[in-house]
Amino acid sequence: MSLIQLENISKHYGKYQALEQLNVQLEGGMIGLLGPNGAGKTTLIRVLTGFLQPSQGRASLAGCDLAQPEQLAQLRQQLGYVPQHPAFYPTWTCSEFVDYIAQLKGMHAATERKAAVERSIQYVGLSDHANKATRQLSGGMQRRLGIAQAIVNDPKVLIVDEPTAGLDPEERLRFRHLLAGLGNQRLVIFSTHIVEDIVQTCRQVIMLKKTILYAGGLNELLEQARAAQVSWEITSPTPLYDQQLAIVSSSNDEQGYHYRIVGQPPAGSNAKPASSVGLEEAYLWMMQQASA
Repeated sequence: MSLIQLENISKHYGKYQALEQLNVQLEGGMIGLLGPNGAGKTTLIRVLTGFLQPSQGRASLAGCDLAQPEQLAQLRQQLGYVPQHPAFYPTWTCSEFVDYIAQLKGMHAATERKAAVERSIQYVGLSDHANKATRQLSGGMQRRLGIAQAIVNDPKVLIVDEPTAGLDPEERLRFRHLLAGLGNQRLVIFSTHIVEDIVQTCRQVIMLKKTILYAGGLNELLEQARAAQVSWEITSPTPLYDQQLAIVSSSNDEQGYHYRIVGQPPAGSNAKPASSVGLEEAYLWMMQQASA
């Protein structure tokens, strides 16, 4: 059974089309939801968590039909959600906040709940800060507390919205490690616009720009991009200023300026196919296809 099933999902706000005809069937594990700002990632997450009803179509998650109130209620008992901007009661301690969320999730047995709170706080590396007020935490610590409250009930499904945006490199690495570990045991949907986060953590990817550009295995996507010969290497004696070129990387030395581009190389250039293709290049290729 597919853990994510979307059938003709669309969402519009008046005349604005946020999502258009999404059709996806994917299994569990770590799934990256990748797309530019404004692509509809947060709208899709709100549909998957049941906070937003689609304008049309049918969605199910972990076998629960999200249009059925009883099944949606059942899903929420198995769901962990980390919003892009977690909100905390500033005077509460970390333990108090996670304990409160645990009670909201129906964990009423005090002894079991206390153990679950301690376990989730320890998992995200905040045990030494358990009795510190949430307002005293750094931005990275607050993001980790967001994961602690999401996993306190050991959910079957974890949805995380842009967790690494604005974090320093050390905290981003910590987050990727935390999420990769969680993905071994459950379905994790990791929404981001940072390509490197997907490369390091996910085997499956949904590429979104209001509609589904690709959904499936990461390796299969890279193979498609390689077969389509989307990436080129160019050496030029002078800098390239063509604003239409999708330049992935550039460097220069005594031989000239070296560029790696995605898309059609300029006429008359000495372009040669790149020897490999990464997710960043496949992503740009997909975005070009969508724009065309």
